[in-house]
Order: sequence, then structure tokens, then C-alpha cells
Amino acid sequence: MPEKKEKLKMLSYIIPTYNSTKFLEETVESMYRQNLKIPFEIVISDDNSQDDTQELIKKLAKKYPEIKYHFNKKNLRAPNNRNSAIAKSRGDVIYMSCHDNVLGDNTIQKLINTVQNTEFEVASVQEQIFFKIDTKKLKNSWIHNFSDNIFTLKEYTEQSNTPAASINFLFTRKAFDKTKGYPDLNGRENFGFSLRLLARGLNIAIVPNTKYFHRIVADGLFFTEFKNKEKYGKDMITALKEHIDCFDEKTQKLINSKKSYKKIDEYIKRNKLKLSEKGWKLTGKKIKHQNINNSIIHKLKNKVINYSKNKLNQRITKIFLANNEKGKEKFNENYFFYKKIYREQKNNLKKLSSPFLLPNWIDFGNEIENYFFNSFKINFFSHKIVTNTMFIKPKWQKLQLNYLEKKYKTEKLKKYLSENKYGHPLICSPKYRTSANSIHHLNHLSLFEDKTKCNLKNTKNVVEWGGGYGNMAKIFLRIKPEATYSIIDLPIFVFIQAIYLSCILGKNKINIVTEQNPTIKDNLINLIPLNEKILNDIDFHQPDIFISTWALSESNNFSQNFVERLNYFNSKKLLIAHQVTSPSMPHASDIANKMDKYNILYHEKINYISGENYYLFSNLKKEI
Repeated sequence: MPEKKEKLKMLSYIIPTYNSTKFLEETVESMYRQNLKIPFEIVISDDNSQDDTQELIKKLAKKYPEIKYHFNKKNLRAPNNRNSAIAKSRGDVIYMSCHDNVLGDNTIQKLINTVQNTEFEVASVQEQIFFKIDTKKLKNSWIHNFSDNIFTLKEYTEQSNTPAASINFLFTRKAFDKTKGYPDLNGRENFGFSLRLLARGLNIAIVPNTKYFHRIVADGLFFTEFKNKEKYGKDMITALKEHIDCFDEKTQKLINSKKSYKKIDEYIKRNKLKLSEKGWKLTGKKIKHQNINNSIIHKLKNKVINYSKNKLNQRITKIFLANNEKGKEKFNENYFFYKKIYREQKNNLKKLSSPFLLPNWIDFGNEIENYFFNSFKINFFSHKIVTNTMFIKPKWQKLQLNYLEKKYKTEKLKKYLSENKYGHPLICSPKYRTSANSIHHLNHLSLFEDKTKCNLKNTKNVVEWGGGYGNMAKIFLRIKPEATYSIIDLPIFVFIQAIYLSCILGKNKINIVTEQNPTIKDNLINLIPLNEKILNDIDFHQPDIFISTWALSESNNFSQNFVERLNYFNSKKLLIAHQVTSPSMPHASDIANKMDKYNILYHEKINYISGENYYLFSNLKKEI
């Protein structure tokens, strides 16, 4: 647990201005839609504008009492204007804005909560959305997905579309003072300031379900930067040289080379900027050996990798092209069938499910629903919400496969793991024709079987809280085809599961439980949209296993208390995986304390997954 911080007392919004501020009031209005729990001020510092900007600021100050403004007598340029504005502000926490951008509603308080309740001094929005005139007419967005929702020097050197590229984060005054402010880099000062934070170990927390709308204008930074690549390249190199000791010797030579400013974007894209031992320590991550000194070994390694990738791609192509038209026809038939049912029921189902959900899952549900109605296709695994919330990266497959190969014979493992074409999963093991997800899910079940002495083939009834796209159910039914398997999930995911599983097993294997059909049917897959009334009344026939791999720990307190009150539907055993509590998952660790009627058989850290993640296996206590 981080040390308890002194309570934050005031927020200072900073808005530097210079000409062309016709959207300024829209920016200010968005600052009032944040439901802040602390006082705030809006400090506008105009850098000697030569149009009617200063008159507009005076007019807004009469309308909005929180506005305090300063007019520079001469042009200080953007970095110094920002530093000057912060020096004149009073808040102990600061948000640097821009005069024509818009804050997502209820975003800033979430950033403040993160800074107040964690070890972080800096917090960023998760999504930066680009628009021109109307925030309802969006162009595209950057969604910041980093390991453990933390942005460090490592991520800074690997990609350009990061919080460092814009002013979309909040920081404490203490953090600002440590950096000595924005560097004098007119155009790249955001990159320079971000680097100053990270080079002092002030890593940036990414806060889920937060948004910042960035207006695209003809004379804006993104266009001027494109036109002045040489100037901005030089600024970037200047920023990197300030912290040259954060990079290894080879990278230092690249940065110090005469034409480095022309190639800096290429260096980042090709991941050529490598950290020194000091740089790795600042990230809080383990030091990695990044360089291969022997060029012959390096070339051979690349050949092997490219050969493997080509062979893998050939195998994937064969899998997906075989009978593909027939597969598409079946997929589309089932999609239109379940789409019609969901359209008729969605408003009532969504209303009934909302008490169970954290805000980010409401947003995820809305986004995937929009995709479901407008452009849902057989390759739906590629959608960013499905990819980011339901899939793991194939970096743990070797460890997991080693364990599974000791437990099962090859033919049995192929039967359990082999993928179908539906969804278009990425094949990571040609031998078993399977994805990292299927390996991961079978690993959960197999470890649970070993640690609890539970024979899965003797299991008759399973309930899963949060079933993803239905993959765990698919694998379990390959082990025990006649089992009764129930999934409780968001309404939109229930219907995605129905499509996926009906394509594989047939529609006659699917039973969607509703208020009009409130019955669990034996030997079928029962799909249950979150609904308090149904879940209270339904008879689950005492399941043998309750499964929740991270879904329950990503649920709100209402959900966890609800499941505990129903005693996990009176299940005989529990297979749970959870992470520790974090700003985005405030109740993740609480699950381990909701086991009054269960004996904990196994509660250990999952060593092959980065971060703090745990298995929690339990069985129901015998009545005395």
C-alpha cells in the first residue's frame, strides 16, 4: 500500500492562449462537467494575442467566476507561457489544457482520485479522441493500452501515439517542481516535459474510462509538425540529450549523430532507442538484455523468426480459407437470428444490468454494441474491445503448453485446443492449431483439477461469471460434452456468445435465459444476461464449479456482494482468478475476503503473468 498522502486541496486548470480562440468557451464549459470534489480555478494566460482573444477572455471571466487571467506584455512562446501560468496558479494539482480542446465528462475527478489514492503523481486519460467541429463527429482516436496501465520510459521510446504527444494528463505541483517546468522547445515541449517526468521516475498512471477530445485545426500542432519535420526533429533530439544517461551506449551514439534529428521518428518506430540500467530502474521494470552484439547471430535469429512467421501465416491461411464461404454463411445466419432477438430486448436488458457494472464496462458494452449492430463480421476477434478485454498476448504459451503436455497425450490436447474459423483466432501453436487464449483457458481448468483433486469429467454443472466470447465454455464441453454450462454476462456479450457457440455447437445447444424463459436447461449452454431478479429466482441446481477468471474482480462492489449473498450460487467449488486492487479495479482484491462459507484450497500468485495476479481455488464447507 502506498503511504497516505496529504489531501489535495485545489485543482488549477491551465489554459495558455495565443490568437484564434473562438472555441475557448467550449473548453471552459467542459471543465464544469467534471463533478469535482475539490475547489478549482481556471488560469488563462494569454501570450500577447493580436486579435480579439483578450476581449473574449474578459467576457468569459465575468460569466465564470473561477477564471483568473493574465496578459503577457510580450510574447513568451508556448513553453514559457505555460510555466508562467503555473507559477501564477494556486492549486496543488494541475491540469494543462488547450484553448480549443474538450474534456470528456467526469474525467478529471477520476484522474485526481488516482493521484490522491495511489503512489502516482501524474495521471493520464486513457483515450485521446480527434475531431474537427463537433465532438459527435469523430475522426479517430488513440487508446493508451500499456502493461498495468502505466506509461514509463520504455513505452516512451517505443511509440509516438502516447500521452507524451499531447497535454492530456494531470500532475501535482510537487511533480512539476521536480521537472523545473516545460523545456524551451516550441512544438515539442510536451515530449520534453513528459520525458522530464519519466526521467525522474514519475511514471504516468493511465486511468480507464477517461477521455480527452483533441480538435483538429488547419494551423494546429499536428499539421505544422508535419510541415516542419526538421525543426521538430531537432527539438526531440534536444529533449533526449537532456537525459542521455537513461539510454544505453549504442542509443547514445544514435542520439548524438549529426543527422539524428532526421531519423528520430524512424528510431522510435523501429524500436531502436534502448534504455540503460538507470533507465530500466526508472521504469520500475526488470532490466532486460536488449543488445545482440554478434551480428551473425542477429541475422540468423531474424531469418528463423521470419521463416517461422511465414510458415505460421501459411497455416493460418489454410485454416481460415477451408470451407470459408460455408462458414460465413452459417455465421451470418446465426448473427441475424440473434441480432433480431437482442434488438427487441436490448433496452430492458441494459437497464437491468447497469447496477452490476463499473463505468468502464458500461462504455465497453456501448461501443461493442454499436459494432454489433453496424459491422459485426466473422472476424470479430479483431475488434479492439474484444482484443483488449478478452485476449491475452501469446507470450506465456510455452510455459503453459509445457504443463499441459505433461498432463495430456498429444491427441487429447489437440482435441481440447483446436480452434474453429469463427472469430478468426490468431494461431500461435501450429502443432495444436490453437490460440494463446485456448491454451490459457485449458491451463486454468487443468491447474484447478490438479490443485483441488476435482475430476472435470465427473462435473455435471458449471456456472461462469463473465464468459468472454464463450471460449472457456467451448473447451469445458470438449472435456465433458453433456455438462450443463451457464454463463452470466453483459447482455451484448451474451448474444455474441450465442452466435459464436451456436456456430460451433448448433443453435439447439443454446438456451438464452430471460424473464419469459427463467429456467436453466440441463445439458445445454444457458446464457444469462445480468438481471438481479432472474439471478435471485433462478435454480442453478447447485453447480459443481463456479468459474470467474478476472471478471468478478473487474466487477463493482454491488456485483461481488450480490454473488457472495447468493453464496456463489451455492457452488461446490470455486475457480477464481483475480488481480489486486487498482484505480480501475477498486474491489479486485476484495474477493479473497468473501469466502466465509468456503475453504481456500489454493491462493497463489500466477508467476507467468506480469503484475499481481492470483489463482483462488476453494470448496464449500461441510455443514456441521
